[in-house]
Amino acid sequence: MKNDWEFDHVGLVVRDLDEVLQYYPSIGIGVDIGPLGNGSVWPVPSSPEEEPLPTTMTVYGKPHVYKPGPANSEKVNVNRIIENLQVGSLVIECILGRSEGNGMNDDFFRDNGEGISHVCYNVPNPEKETSELMDKGTANIMSLETEGKIAENYLGTDKYGKIWLSFRPPAGKWHKSWQSHNRAHPLVSDWKFQGMGVATRDLDKAVKYFKHLNIASIKPEVMLDSSTSPDFKVHGLTGSAVKARTRKAITGSVIYDFTQTLEKETTFGEFLNKRGEGACSFDFTVKNLEKEMSKLIYRGVRMVLSGKSGDGKAFAYFDTRKVGNMMVKLIQA
Repeated sequence: MKNDWEFDHVGLVVRDLDEVLQYYPSIGIGVDIGPLGNGSVWPVPSSPEEEPLPTTMTVYGKPHVYKPGPANSEKVNVNRIIENLQVGSLVIECILGRSEGNGMNDDFFRDNGEGISHVCYNVPNPEKETSELMDKGTANIMSLETEGKIAENYLGTDKYGKIWLSFRPPAGKWHKSWQSHNRAHPLVSDWKFQGMGVATRDLDKAVKYFKHLNIASIKPEVMLDSSTSPDFKVHGLTGSAVKARTRKAITGSVIYDFTQTLEKETTFGEFLNKRGEGACSFDFTVKNLEKEMSKLIYRGVRMVLSGKSGDGKAFAYFDTRKVGNMMVKLIQA
């Protein structure tokens, strides 16, 4: 387990930035926090919040050059490829997936549709961590470098779960101030990001792969079976049962909750049938589950599954797949 990896954000590829920036706030779970990110251009050029532009970029190992936009001294260009949402303690980097685009996230969008493409960590030595994973067979999907040092990269850890791993160097003071400012927003909830539910067709192979990468602490298997307890409720969908093998892989502070469904019920089976493997839920712990459930139901968000896990903690899944193709799972802290 990598104890010195500091989680930064997840990357969510979407078909329409305006749509996702409207949808999450409309159901009371997200706040638009702007386009800060590598390569972003702010309305106030050279403001201290602006991150430096990388000097070189490779995509799939080949040099990539940004095409400069037309010069216009009367207009400030603002990034419309990346926007960010703050959901509880989680930063979601929303990335525009373009059917005709030539970037790696465009490829992800064409292959998988909307969904999480990567999880990003700030690590003490991105070059060392990258080298170790490449020695284990992972591809260098993308690399941004400034003065020969990695500013951010994507590594091909998507064999099971279709999620790339991303590294950045330790966050600087401006980035940390930006994070603290966003978390203090009065409309940001106190939800604590725990990790993601990840649908997989073969739990054993997924676990074996993460053990091979040596980046995660693997927890014992837990069976999720709605027929064994009256606490489980499947709500309003075509399926009436849930039976699945689950196992957690903890990378840094983020839990990949791998799930292999054993029934063709819709909570997980429908996701696999429609999209295939990948992250299917954002998972948060909350102080008062009943209160948070009531808020979402009041706003018209459908609850699709609720119950108690093997450790006795109550949980509920909500169908927020309308934009981004991700459910929200709330867990009683």
